[in-house]
Amino acid sequence: MSEDDETGGSSPGPERISDDVMRAELARRLRLEAPWVLQFRDPSQEVKRLFSEFFGTFFLVLVAAGAPTVSAVGAGTIGR
Repeated sequence: MSEDDETGGSSPGPERISDDVMRAELARRLRLEAPWVLQFRDPSQEVKRLFSEFFGTFFLVLVAAGAPTVSAVGAGTIGR
């Protein structure tokens, strides 16, 4: 025998939200977003994102390897 049969009915489930209410809430939240967030999935921006990723990674590696290299070449004149 199931729980519904023992209590004489079904237990109340989570409140259902209508599609109109969900769309209105989504529209309200999207108005709060920065304009660039709305264009993030734009395929025409993919080249810019990839270039930025590679450019940032290049400089991160350059800076991370630069200090130990300068320290080794300069005989320890630059401390860590």
